[in-house]
Amino acid sequence: MTQQVSGEQTFYRIDRLTYLFTPLLYALYKSEEFEVEYRHNESTYKNRIQGISYYERYERRSQAVASETIKPYSLQVDSINSFAIIDFRQFVDLENFTKFLDSTFTCLNNQKINNLIIDVRNNGGGNSRLGDELFQYISKVPFKQYGQTTIKTSEQQKNFFRSEYNINDTSALGVVIGSDEELIELRFNGNVYVLQSHYTFSSASGFSWAFKYFGMGEIIGEETGGLAVCFGDIVRQRLPYSGFSYTVSHKKFYQYGATDDNIHGTIPDYEVPANNALSFAVELIKMKKQK
Repeated sequence: MTQQVSGEQTFYRIDRLTYLFTPLLYALYKSEEFEVEYRHNESTYKNRIQGISYYERYERRSQAVASETIKPYSLQVDSINSFAIIDFRQFVDLENFTKFLDSTFTCLNNQKINNLIIDVRNNGGGNSRLGDELFQYISKVPFKQYGQTTIKTSEQQKNFFRSEYNINDTSALGVVIGSDEELIELRFNGNVYVLQSHYTFSSASGFSWAFKYFGMGEIIGEETGGLAVCFGDIVRQRLPYSGFSYTVSHKKFYQYGATDDNIHGTIPDYEVPANNALSFAVELIKMKKQK
């Protein structure tokens, strides 16, 4: 199944299969019955399981999704232990995110919360400008997420942006390498921890890279699935005969300070399984508070 999933890192592909297992199971191994071999407590077992129809499976899934109320970002405050958690699921809706940050840090200041945990373990990316907004509250130094960007402008890309986003790109055709060394100033100080996982990707992995590079705090969890040098901003096209759609990136991003030798994601300061990252962070805060 990993051959059907995009991503540079094998562990990232495997993590994505958590979400894509069912459709790939039907696509690759359609059957009325499955023989499953599994391990439990160092012993191996086999079992035969009856399959269910595609429509039955996805009707259940649709009902489950409809009942979910997970927001792209939310705040939890533990006033007793003086820490707060931003559960950051998606880099979307910049306007609402700026309002969310304003109310969040007003709340933290009013309650004198000294420790902030930013959880991007389940974040697959989005608009990187949301990262800039958040950094302006927590960075102790001027910062920037990307040091260099390589952009290819083509007729296909222009047509796609015009039809999909109503954007008229007037850039000249060809490849341009740009670099902007201007750093963004800051507004806030605080003790901050970022939780990340193998699933952390795209703008979310860029966020954690800049967080670590500029020394904004400590990172807990696993290496990100997104790399220090990565591709983004897709152009969607359709194959002429089958009608299948595909996407191609037209930009190559270098996280700030990264080079082509950095073929890895953001490395955590404390490497622990992603499922244990939050409890590890809470215990770390309590231990430092006792000191």
